[in-house]
Amino acid sequence: MPILLIIAIAALVLGPFFAQILRRSRPVNQMLDGFVLVSVSGLAMLHLLPEAILTIHWGALVMLVIGALLPSLIEHRFRAVEEKAHIGVILLVLAGILVHTTLDGMALSEMSIEHGAGQALAIAVVLHRLPIGILVWWSARSAYGKRGGIFTLSIMAIFTLIGFWLGDNQFSFFNLPVVSYLQALITGSLLHVILHRPYYQEAFHQDHHEVQRWQVWSGLGALMGITLLILMPHDAHGESHELIERFIDTAKGLYLASAPALLVGFAGAALLGLVLPQAAFGWLNHGNRSNQISRGILFGLPLPICSCGVVPLYQTLVKKGVPMGAGIAFLIATPELGLDAVLISYPLLGGAMLVARLITAFIIAFGVAWILDRFAVKTVPGHSNDPLNHLAPVSVANPKPKMKFSKFWHTLNYELIDEIGPWLIFGILLAAAAQPLLDLVQWATFPDWAAVLLMTLFGFPIYVCATGATPLGAVMLAAGVAPGAVLAFLITGPASNITTLGVLSRLHGRRTMWLFLITIILLTWVIGMLVNWVMPTELLPTSTIFTEDNTTWYQWVAGGILGILFLASLFRIGPRAMVQTLLSVADDDDDHGHGHGHGH
Repeated sequence: MPILLIIAIAALVLGPFFAQILRRSRPVNQMLDGFVLVSVSGLAMLHLLPEAILTIHWGALVMLVIGALLPSLIEHRFRAVEEKAHIGVILLVLAGILVHTTLDGMALSEMSIEHGAGQALAIAVVLHRLPIGILVWWSARSAYGKRGGIFTLSIMAIFTLIGFWLGDNQFSFFNLPVVSYLQALITGSLLHVILHRPYYQEAFHQDHHEVQRWQVWSGLGALMGITLLILMPHDAHGESHELIERFIDTAKGLYLASAPALLVGFAGAALLGLVLPQAAFGWLNHGNRSNQISRGILFGLPLPICSCGVVPLYQTLVKKGVPMGAGIAFLIATPELGLDAVLISYPLLGGAMLVARLITAFIIAFGVAWILDRFAVKTVPGHSNDPLNHLAPVSVANPKPKMKFSKFWHTLNYELIDEIGPWLIFGILLAAAAQPLLDLVQWATFPDWAAVLLMTLFGFPIYVCATGATPLGAVMLAAGVAPGAVLAFLITGPASNITTLGVLSRLHGRRTMWLFLITIILLTWVIGMLVNWVMPTELLPTSTIFTEDNTTWYQWVAGGILGILFLASLFRIGPRAMVQTLLSVADDDDDHGHGHGHGH
């Protein structure tokens, strides 16, 4: 029996023993949580998904999303039997893991029969078996007890052996496209389990509201996971390896191209906190309807606040009597563009798109606010819920700074890097991953009206801040997506989401919510069509802009400084809180009674 097969099975056996160690040691638990979160997510995205993308293209992304969202949809649909839903989810995920385990065994058999570069994939399988064993042990044990956990791990070992045998005897069957769909679905399910099942809370039942401390051990675990992903051999297949290399190059190019502008933008946004007095909120009440709306836009555009922060702030403004026009303008304009998003737009989107983005943001915010102020209900229902302060991203408790530099440093790190940083990283990674898929689409065959409408609607369910959406907009332009369609996504993505619609419905009624939704869709679609008509194509960026060959020394310096700030944030709030910042909107919509145990 090959040595790697023995190690892979032994790693499953060691899962329960490591789980016991984690229950006795909080630092070790935190470290493994960070390691598992980064390494398993990276392995899933870098070793499972690329092969599926090459085989089934966009179908891989669809199945990934289904696998990640289906468990949550089951729980939301059957809230009255949520505990049973959790058990059903575990069964679904474990069934997928057994199929994945079979494919693991096949990968090990590839190495044994010396198929090409099968050794690299076999090593990757071995490296991820221990965290998967721990994860499966905890999940199965929580639902079925120790016997259930032992039974599940034993079945996984058996299926590994079955996969090893099939790899030697029936390998051609597993080359069918259906396996690629299954792999992508499994990847999504694994990501759901990993992202929604914090080991730290599983072991210690941490209170959501306890004061957060620096997450040094969790940060160290994340660094170990990153190191593992860097040092680990890539996929065995040449096309998959090329796809991964392209992803890395694109992500690096986007990061370096945007780093100088981001540094200036973050610093400038932090300085706003020193010069912008609280009395400025009263400024929104003066003047007629158009003046109030314009003031709401001007007040909101430069503020470093994403949708996660603007929603509770909007509710506060409404309760304090700020006119609806000014409030709605503030609600739309603030997440559409901040100073950091404006500055990052120039190197990634170009000067023409930056100007178009600014003008479009102003027109959309003004138009929607004017219509709602004129026709919508302006009173807040008497049954308003508790303030939505729980929507704020996780951060470390820090005393109120007194000195101006301390306030600047506090705002820069705790209110900008900690809150926007995860979205920026996510946006760059998403853009790099989406580029090969976008290149597969013949965008020239799409009618302009259809492309703009598609991107307008595409932006609504996606929660992404303006800064994080900019890299994705850049690769869309490089792939040939019409500039008006890209602008439509950059508007509706940051400015609207399910949470925004829910808050409008609770504060002003469903009629106002529907009026907001219809108005922003129609205005965005019309303006997107106008942009397509007037925008010169020669002013749009190409994919060659985002390559390492075009970088300069100051981009590397800025990238290094920004990397240090992100690294400090990693140790300050931990990788789990960074992920929770991305998931906070979806989780907070059903915060009451949801059993994932997310830490806020």
